[in-house]
Amino acid sequence: MHRILISVALSATALAACTYPVETPPAEAVPVITAYTDRVPGKWVLIVDAAKANAALQDAGTRCSQTDYPLDLAKTFTEAADATFRTVAEDVHVSDHALSKSELLSGGYSGVIIVSVSDLKASIKTTGVVESRAAAETEIEGAILVIKAGERMVDTRQKGKGDAERDTHIDCSGAGEAAAAASDAAVQDVIGKLAEQFANSHAIRYSVPGLAPQ
Repeated sequence: MHRILISVALSATALAACTYPVETPPAEAVPVITAYTDRVPGKWVLIVDAAKANAALQDAGTRCSQTDYPLDLAKTFTEAADATFRTVAEDVHVSDHALSKSELLSGGYSGVIIVSVSDLKASIKTTGVVESRAAAETEIEGAILVIKAGERMVDTRQKGKGDAERDTHIDCSGAGEAAAAASDAAVQDVIGKLAEQFANSHAIRYSVPGLAPQ
């Protein structure tokens, strides 16, 4: 029996030498806690910078130590931000670049919302050899800058965290599943907090309109 277990473990180790891109589920709007019943008035430009939303993960345990788990949360982060801010602002238009003053004026925009990823930390650790489990943790630091009438109404950073545990499976794919679940939770956490900063800002809601955003 002991020899059989060793044989299974060696076979599993051989299978583990591969790459499993971490695939998170489709992004959805995150529930936002707000003190107001209505959405933030006005027409807003939303710019999302997720250039730092990627990492190369490797299992810290012995079970799947030869397996790589590339993590790219740029699409998930961007889509979650888009969907979420549409629930808290009256009118949101996504842009992949900063608009000029003339574009802001001609478009009738109230202001600009810039959401970005400042830092991403993620890890996977497995325990056990034959019946093994994978524990994953992800932490994302995000920033939000809101400019209205040429003034910075909100300029802050928030952290989102997520953790998950899965069976690794014989091919170590379960570790990637754990990383995906932890990362999805971290994205939802940080996007929710950033959107709350916008939705609950008294300055944004009640500042005097009429000046062109810069």
